[in-house]
Amino acid sequence: GCYDYNPNEGLNYAHAESDNEHAFVCEELAINFCRFFPTLFTTCDWNRIISLVRYHDLGETKYGDRPDDGSQNHEEKNEVELEAFVEAIKPLPTFYREQLLHDFQCFQKLEVGQKLDPRDYEVISFAKLCDKAHAPLRGGIYQLYGINGSLQHKKDNHGGITDQDQEYANINGTMRLVDNWTS
Repeated sequence: GCYDYNPNEGLNYAHAESDNEHAFVCEELAINFCRFFPTLFTTCDWNRIISLVRYHDLGETKYGDRPDDGSQNHEEKNEVELEAFVEAIKPLPTFYREQLLHDFQCFQKLEVGQKLDPRDYEVISFAKLCDKAHAPLRGGIYQLYGINGSLQHKKDNHGGITDQDQEYANINGTMRLVDNWTS
């Protein structure tokens, strides 16, 4: 009853995706890269990547799942999400929790352009790639099912679009969601 879904008709591709669905897809992307390109990273680094993408959005339970469209205050977002992340991973074993916390903080630093250790940079950048690749890939699936997202909808129904959204729309010459998410 939360969204239009009939179990007798199969999956409804128009439903809003949860953070858990997003994390699962990010994890599956990372695992598939590991399967097909195992020498890209060490086993230890693959484990770091997979663990990070599995848990990277835990902080959104407190901050919210807001679009990465240039409208967020990254300092506030990172502070609130870090606090929620730390609380969520408390039950994990210490060695695992410490590595995960380190990687999450690197993930946040990468988001705002801070410099990282070269090894951390490679690992965290790859995890970020899995996170960011998901949106245009999901949008492509929506398009296959006739659900064509547009920034025009956001502009008309959600108080406008950000300068970042408009910049990508200008570059692409389209308001199509997938085109702009890819940029």
